[in-house]
Amino acid sequence: MVVLGIGCNIGDRLTNLRVALRLIKEIDGLVITQVSPVYESDALLPSNAPQNWDHQYLNIAITVSTKLNPEQLITKTKAIE
Repeated sequence: MVVLGIGCNIGDRLTNLRVALRLIKEIDGLVITQVSPVYESDALLPSNAPQNWDHQYLNIAITVSTKLNPEQLITKTKAIE
């Protein structure tokens, strides 16, 4: 079992999360087993960050079962990012 955290604070946040989930479901050798509720959180910004970076995040956590090794999993999920 692997737990992945997914978050978005750009554009249509909920649609972006849904698209990410759909794309993750399409990864061969991976099955989503659980999806958390959606949570909203503050952006964690460095002290010198521009004010226009301060957008609320929508976040979920998912558990997956996978035959992929860690390097394969990160490569495939980063491609979705």
